[in-house]
Amino acid sequence: MKQEQERFLNFVMERIQPGMQDEAKTMMIENFGKQANGTFTAEYLEDFSSRLSGILKPEYVNEVQSAVKEYGQSYAK
Repeated sequence: MKQEQERFLNFVMERIQPGMQDEAKTMMIENFGKQANGTFTAEYLEDFSSRLSGILKPEYVNEVQSAVKEYGQSYAK
């Protein structure tokens, strides 16, 4: 995992609802894998963002969604 990805993972994990950490980590690893193998698309980013919203603490949804959008745009095809 790249250092940038590790920082982003930690940022997200701090904002996940209790008990949802395993699901969040699995989603993030899938996300990073798609980035690495070139299958990260705008459609995937939209789906990922939507799924992630469902497991975030409500007070962090907007903050994380903005970060996901910014972070993901550099990888989306």
